[in-house]
Amino acid sequence: MGKLFYRLPGQEVVILEGEFIELELDKREAFKGFVTTTADGERWFGFSEGKVVDAFYQMQKPFIVTKEMYLNQAQYFIENIKSWEVGKAVLSRVKEVNNGPIHITSLFHALQKQYPNAFTYAFQSNLLGSWIAATPEVLVKQQGDNVSTMSLAGTRKVGDEVPWHEKEFQEQGLVTAYVAAVLKEV
Repeated sequence: MGKLFYRLPGQEVVILEGEFIELELDKREAFKGFVTTTADGERWFGFSEGKVVDAFYQMQKPFIVTKEMYLNQAQYFIENIKSWEVGKAVLSRVKEVNNGPIHITSLFHALQKQYPNAFTYAFQSNLLGSWIAATPEVLVKQQGDNVSTMSLAGTRKVGDEVPWHEKEFQEQGLVTAYVAAVLKEV
């Protein structure tokens, strides 16, 4: 049986036992609870408390790059970004760490303690494997009939009181416009 841990900012940690089940696309809106998707959004999975699943869906492994590969790509990125005519671009990488067995409970509690104002979650699932994350963004929050979301762009350290600059306002505008456009489709 899998486990799901999550904490919304300002709320208590929720710990559930069960398993993810694949949701039919035309019925996914009716599912109440924790939902995740594949990166392309073509498959949706909902956590079902008390459920036991023997199946395994192999998520596509992200492309792992070395630090050297990342720095070479960053140099190329810096040299060419002005000619690409894009409003905003982010270069990121996936770093694989293999330090032995994963103790997801300990990792989750350390993560949510480190980021008390973030939405944190972790799960171990026979179907989807193990995932852990923390984000300051709330994708969708529903209270009664009210639904809200947020867009977040720009970077600065917690407690930093340096004022935002035009660059950060432009980035925020791009992200907000994108989120609004996606939500209009839904």
